[in-house]
Amino acid sequence: MNQPQEVARLLFQKIIDFQPENIAESLLFCMEGINALFLYATQEEKLKFSDFNSRISFAGHKFNIEKRYLYIVFDFRKKFLGWQDGKLKEESVLAEQGITAYTLTISEITKSEIPKELYEKIGNVNRFLSRRPKTVAFKKMARIVLLENQIEAEQFIAIDEADPAQQIQVKYNITARNDYFNPTIELIQKVFGLPLSVNLIDIEIDHENNYFPKAFVIHPDYLLDITSISECFQYYKTDPRFHLLKKFIPKSSSKSLIVGNIANYFLDELTADPTLTFKELIKTVFRLAPMSFCMMNDSEVREVADDAKRHFHHLKDSIQKELSAQNITPEDCYLEPSFYSSKYGIQGRLDLWKNDGHGNTAIVELKSGSPFMPNQDGLSSSHYIQTLMYDLLVKSVFDDQVNPTNYILYSKVEESRLRFARVSHAHQIEALQTRNRIIALEQQLTRMNADIRRPLNLISPEKCTEWKGFVTRDLERFDKGVSSLNPLEDKYFRTWTGFIAREHFMAKIGGEGPHGNRGQANLWLKPYSEKEAEFKILAYLKVDEIIQGEKETLISFFRTERTNPLANFRMGDVVVLYPNQGEDKSVLDQQMFKCSLVNINHEKVTVRLRAKQHKTTIFKNLPHWNLEHDLFDSSFNHQYKQLLLFSEAKKEKRDLLLGLRPPAAKIEKEVASPQGMTQEQEQIFKEAIEARELFLLWGPPGTGKTSVMLKNLVGYHFDHSKSNVLLLYQPSGGRNLRSHRILFERNKGQLS
Repeated sequence: MNQPQEVARLLFQKIIDFQPENIAESLLFCMEGINALFLYATQEEKLKFSDFNSRISFAGHKFNIEKRYLYIVFDFRKKFLGWQDGKLKEESVLAEQGITAYTLTISEITKSEIPKELYEKIGNVNRFLSRRPKTVAFKKMARIVLLENQIEAEQFIAIDEADPAQQIQVKYNITARNDYFNPTIELIQKVFGLPLSVNLIDIEIDHENNYFPKAFVIHPDYLLDITSISECFQYYKTDPRFHLLKKFIPKSSSKSLIVGNIANYFLDELTADPTLTFKELIKTVFRLAPMSFCMMNDSEVREVADDAKRHFHHLKDSIQKELSAQNITPEDCYLEPSFYSSKYGIQGRLDLWKNDGHGNTAIVELKSGSPFMPNQDGLSSSHYIQTLMYDLLVKSVFDDQVNPTNYILYSKVEESRLRFARVSHAHQIEALQTRNRIIALEQQLTRMNADIRRPLNLISPEKCTEWKGFVTRDLERFDKGVSSLNPLEDKYFRTWTGFIAREHFMAKIGGEGPHGNRGQANLWLKPYSEKEAEFKILAYLKVDEIIQGEKETLISFFRTERTNPLANFRMGDVVVLYPNQGEDKSVLDQQMFKCSLVNINHEKVTVRLRAKQHKTTIFKNLPHWNLEHDLFDSSFNHQYKQLLLFSEAKKEKRDLLLGLRPPAAKIEKEVASPQGMTQEQEQIFKEAIEARELFLLWGPPGTGKTSVMLKNLVGYHFDHSKSNVLLLYQPSGGRNLRSHRILFERNKGQLS
């Protein structure tokens, strides 16, 4: 703020000279003055605030405004809105509070002394403070169950799970304390209902056992990916419906997406070995997305290669200079580590995590694009929020024992690529509120059926007129696809949407009842003894060997005497790996590694890490490790996207999929049956070859579906057609469907 003392002098004099004709004029004068001052004080930030209260909270932190003064401002604004709605009659007292709030705001933001004449006019400011009972206790977090909403008293009757024998009162709509979460309170009433599991954050407790939380986290065991939250923060608007729309939009294999994947690959490799050259790495780049490169022409491939070269040199320079200057060195860094937090109901995977083991930590988030409409620190809104949420995440995991420095690395820009992301508690609170709104949309999706449209009717061009940029293109695509469906197809679309959402919800937090499976939440809700009794954990594993391949890291473990020999794990399972630091610890208490189980026998267990790790000392230094089953959200997200693709398919294809028409008549062919088939297999083989649109091959185990029929069908198409073939299979004993592209090298005359 330029010349703050002069600004203060002019504004103070304006208040002194102000002679309102009535109280209404005085109230408007104060409200407009306060708003203008906070706008002026934060205009250089270029941050997107979802409402004015979050802007005031940010300014309060930035200018270190005394809390009691900030309360008077918040309270005046709340009462002013009530006065506008005709709900408040004490106009004269409110006018006095308005003058006081305006005066204090000027003084605190400009750090100027209030003139004596004005100081005497506002009098004792403490008369505008609440008379809330004195705080006698404080909790960082409490997991509670809301039982009843007493709207008139603005409180919930609830049970704290730490002391279930005693009911508590949870106060909401507390000025400058938790009234920012009033939209969440409304969602509890309208969407979630009671009883409801909620986490309360930063709770002040008085002698009557009233809880005054700072924040509410709805369904804390439903871990929402941080990227999903941050993408709702655009430069012009914060809207959870962005998340809802994106669920249905298929990912396109664009050049920018490919370059982004290449940049991440370069970061991984250069972090391990900054001396690598572009010539050495470009050879392996084309393996990252072979199918995408195959669909490009030569000029497009050259364009991607040129972009990749630019990112390579920028990243190499940043690693050697900018990261090194911040003491972020390869030997202290982990690549793409994952963290879960049921405190805030979030999960995330960092691009780069520095942890030297001595409390020195840092977060580095890589972005391959340029910042769009950046804030004062040169950061895009969504990127900034993403980093703030990562900050919350790691502090939750390490119980606030770490205080990371946070950065965003823009590999496309020419200079000042590493940019500091300062922590803003106001924006973190705003992000948690946005998370609750997303969970409300997810909850509404579970209730969809053939007759219920909400919440999909919330995303349409008519209801999203404020949206801008690329998201409007996606909105038009979604609207065009859904609008093209006939009544039966529309019911099919909605029915399947509800089914997918319910399955996803169950997979995340499970069902109720004494025998209800808690889904992914079992990782932290079930005690170790129950996991052992139910054969759901491979514990006390000891590292045998770490195998560093060109593209992957494999870790082999010995089973120990304390490893349950009957644990129910099979090759192909998706699992999480984390240190065994005691049976009272879970994945919530430490960094973990997502991986796949690639081999298992009665002596050893081998996993493949999803992200190649160059720093492996953690595996060697810690004596024992645990493996537990994990969940891929992507398997559910793909199904939503397939529904939109269904709506975009041709009418004849949709009719076929819905069984409204039979498959096209077969084409009679002279088919020579391979040797070694039975007469029945020969007939089935001929029918499969003659089928034009689809053929379902089914049979009990051991009848030759794979070893005879599938093998020979692939061979036939390889020898007698130019068809492209995609084989989908489920690995033996695996629970998760994998897709593998099988390439036919015709020029070599063989299958690979």
